[in-house]
Amino acid sequence: MIKFKVTFTVLFICFCLTSFSGHNKRNETIGEINRNCNVPFALTLPESSLENIKEYSMIGGFGSYLLENEDVSVTISGYPDCLDKYHITGYQIKTPKYIFMGLQVGCSLEAIDKVMNLKGFMISTESSRWREYIKNGVRIGISLKDKAVTIFHISVDVTNKKDVSF
Repeated sequence: MIKFKVTFTVLFICFCLTSFSGHNKRNETIGEINRNCNVPFALTLPESSLENIKEYSMIGGFGSYLLENEDVSVTISGYPDCLDKYHITGYQIKTPKYIFMGLQVGCSLEAIDKVMNLKGFMISTESSRWREYIKNGVRIGISLKDKAVTIFHISVDVTNKKDVSF
């Protein structure tokens, strides 16, 4: 019985440490994105902290909404779980006005690959019109036309603990 308790305790501690490490790595990646992108709102910023949103149109949705103008669309939804309080969970950069990790809309696919590889992002999906990179629950998608970026899609994974369907 003591052997079982010791084994269970060790496994539980390993599980807790692994869970904390994954959460910490995600926060580090989110911090890296926020430090290297000049969009007006930080990724995972609480909805209650949003200011100066008069220049944006609000577009409703199921379980989320968008703030949008000609340069950027900002997704606001529950985070880290879809049922939690609202935070910024993603944005789409649509014009060269904003810089993401030293890159802008219009840059080449080769430039994106170089930066994403250097920053430790791995390709998860690719086609001639779309490429997605992932690192620690943060996704970077790019829409492409003639191997040039037309839109950056930056988002964090949101959990769904209670199997909510929208």
